[in-house]
Amino acid sequence: MSGVTFFAGQDPGARRIRLGERLGEGAAGTVHTVRGQKGVAAKIYHPGKGLDGLERKIDAMLARAPKLPPVDHEGVAYPQIAWPQGKLYDGRGKFAGFLMPEIDFSRSTSLVNLLQRSSRRAEGLSDYYGYRVLVARNLASVFAQLHGAGHHMIDMKPANLRFYPALSWMAVVDADGFSIAGRSRRLPADQVSDEYIAPESWRRKPAELGEPQDLFGLAVIIFQLLNNGLHPFAGSGDASQASDLQSRVLAGLYGYGLTRVDGARPGAASIHKTFRRSTRMLFDRAFTTTDDRPSAAEWRDHLDGLVGMLIPCEAKPLEHAHFGGGCGFCAHEARLLSAAATHRERERRRASARAAARRPVPLHGSGTPGAPWPGAVRRGGGASAAPWGSHPGTAAGSATPRPGSRVAALVSILLPLMALSGVIGGAASFSRDNRGANVESLDDAFAMESSDILSTAPVSLEASEGEAAVASDGCASLSGWIERRLCERPQLAAAERQVSAQFDRAAARRSGWSRRALTDEHLRWLEQQGRCVLMPDPDPCLAKSYAERLAVLQEREAS
Repeated sequence: MSGVTFFAGQDPGARRIRLGERLGEGAAGTVHTVRGQKGVAAKIYHPGKGLDGLERKIDAMLARAPKLPPVDHEGVAYPQIAWPQGKLYDGRGKFAGFLMPEIDFSRSTSLVNLLQRSSRRAEGLSDYYGYRVLVARNLASVFAQLHGAGHHMIDMKPANLRFYPALSWMAVVDADGFSIAGRSRRLPADQVSDEYIAPESWRRKPAELGEPQDLFGLAVIIFQLLNNGLHPFAGSGDASQASDLQSRVLAGLYGYGLTRVDGARPGAASIHKTFRRSTRMLFDRAFTTTDDRPSAAEWRDHLDGLVGMLIPCEAKPLEHAHFGGGCGFCAHEARLLSAAATHRERERRRASARAAARRPVPLHGSGTPGAPWPGAVRRGGGASAAPWGSHPGTAAGSATPRPGSRVAALVSILLPLMALSGVIGGAASFSRDNRGANVESLDDAFAMESSDILSTAPVSLEASEGEAAVASDGCASLSGWIERRLCERPQLAAAERQVSAQFDRAAARRSGWSRRALTDEHLRWLEQQGRCVLMPDPDPCLAKSYAERLAVLQEREAS
């Protein structure tokens, strides 16, 4: 269509408009440059696409334009919105399209690219947090003007919005798809996208939606810009919950509010706790009410204030910033490092546990006749006995275990695995109540390196009679975050003891490969439990883990 001539009016002497190169094409029409008019573009509708209705919409837009003039910067005009400037007609005087400011796609980019660190770096965008706050402010400013003129975008999502990286100003395209306020009636939008649909808008036609839908979508995008790209209804929760974002919106699973919502927990990358309380109150209004959402003007004014409050982080001043409550990005990076270290340690313990399960158990009399094997597990007071809570390199009896020592419990988990080698025969019982008798009866028939015991994934066991309640150096000296957590949380320690006792009862009803399968299942549970460290507050995750495991073990015992 390049080179085709259209007219800026229906009169015989109307100005001729010659199309230049094609800039893009959509379902409704094509967009071209205009020869001889820099910064002007023409949108030509496809024939037979309801041109009468489209002409009425363009007339209404021309009569009621928002106050969004281009921004001049270093002699270049940057249009904030591609709003119609005049109608175009073909040679027969029929409506064909309209003229509008040209949004230079080489100078602008999709708002999607600003949400994630990887896309910011790929596109060469600023990684400074304050820049995203400023873009959010300018986004709210555009829609304050648009709403002031009575118009609504409806299909508001980052993929439908552009901005100028050099200025942080918005570049809004496809305005003719908006819901437009006409003289006597509204000329509606015809599309809306999942993940940004307000709860009350669900199952309603786009033509029925108005400003409340815009305010919901606007708040979602501002939340994403301020909170590491996270959607306000993304996060963790029960396995039975919906995983797609729109279903979570409909279920009200907003996990970032000042008031906790049952079943909704924030994503691990969230920094929302470092927001100003006034900011969190605005988000709560946007996502927990339908009739009190902040207006675009209210967001613009609030974000204006936040821009002035920004404090660059001392550690990474070119990237991180905060509002006076500490750097949420540094805290998140510290959590990631801790989680990575925990994962590596879990993998090491898991490999060690499997190696211990596969290692043959030496018969009595192997090696030096009459001499115990190194690290032999024994409750007696002999000089070579290793106490339940001893650490490698620690003399027997020099350290006493805390209540709920996970080392002793792990012995009772690994013994059934070793029994499958045929030496012990799987006949021993490993309940906590007669733990001492069991170990003493096997003392001369099996030995284990204490370093292997201590390296495996921790489980809990109730302290035996005469053992000290807590090691002399207190909870802080314990290695492993779960060990410390159980030492500090009596309720969690009690839950772990209950799970351990239930495991013993379930294991006592099995032998051979059935016991092996149960033990493997328990070790997998221990590994999965370690993921609780990724949660901002691991306690609810641990409590849930114990409750679910207890229910499974009770079912195993009954079966």
